[in-house]
Amino acid sequence: MDNPYLAHLPPSQRGASSSKAKMDTSEEPLFGFLPRKATGKQARKALEHDVNPFTKQPHSAQYKKILASREKLPVYSQMDDFFKME
Repeated sequence: MDNPYLAHLPPSQRGASSSKAKMDTSEEPLFGFLPRKATGKQARKALEHDVNPFTKQPHSAQYKKILASREKLPVYSQMDDFFKME
């Protein structure tokens, strides 16, 4: 379904699902996330997914390079602890 607020844009810029192959919901990077119930495992899966969850476009080589650097940081390995904080 097209967003009526983006009707003034050309179809290629609307993010319309009709112009792109539809993604199975299980392939969505953020599928299964519940507000305030996300886990570190889910976050890592979303970060490492090949598709940007917001733009539905493939991640760039630059993103993958930055992610590889982030994975070396202590906070990345402690992600589960941060998601358990209340």
